[in-house]
Amino acid sequence: MFEGLTEMGPMPSVEMKPLLATSWEVSKGGREFVFPLKRRVQFHNNQPFAENSRFYIPVQEREQNMAKAKQLLAEAGYPNGLKIELHQFQLTAQLAIAQVLLDQLRRVGIEGTMKIVDRAPYFKMMRNGDYTISCGSISARMDWDDAYYTAFHSSEIGKNNWTRYNHPEIDKRVTQGRTTWEMEERRQLCRKVVDILWEDLPAIYTLDSVIGYGFRNNLKGFVKGFGTRTSFAGGGIEYWWIGK
Repeated sequence: MFEGLTEMGPMPSVEMKPLLATSWEVSKGGREFVFPLKRRVQFHNNQPFAENSRFYIPVQEREQNMAKAKQLLAEAGYPNGLKIELHQFQLTAQLAIAQVLLDQLRRVGIEGTMKIVDRAPYFKMMRNGDYTISCGSISARMDWDDAYYTAFHSSEIGKNNWTRYNHPEIDKRVTQGRTTWEMEERRQLCRKVVDILWEDLPAIYTLDSVIGYGFRNNLKGFVKGFGTRTSFAGGGIEYWWIGK
């Protein structure tokens, strides 16, 4: 069972009402929504939200700076901008996000066009690194090890590390995190992982949702990637449908 931040109804009313949220505020010209939550709201696995969660690691948000972006582009050797091709498969939500991204890039001098491909060749393209930029989605993880290992460890290149990011310190720390039991020690390891990723930005997360897949210590028959995105290498749709 899960609930959203808001709800509508009962029908025929379509008025939006708070559910997990107590209210909401819109700011920054409609670009920022703030939802204060009811007290004692938890994730599916009984973990509290945000700073109350043992997995919460804060980062310093960066203000949008178009002048700085243009300066960095010039320093990278593109004083007059550049042209890119954004690869995407036919999914309405991601196509809409891709359009917004292209508009944002255009403001700093990066002209982009969108190439829409079928789902199967798209996943192959992403795993092989045959793309410049793309908008994707990934199911959020409840644990640091799963979140950072699958997405950024070099051993996952060609599988689930679609950015092909390769950083020895990241590899070392996420591997250590998998064999460290003490929570505070794991936190310190992952604090450094977050700092490195925040500086290098191999991927930019624009929004996030949390989906839980298994919560009990005695859960049987659960394998990596069973319920995650259909393209998960070693799991996903290949495991629970095609392979059957």
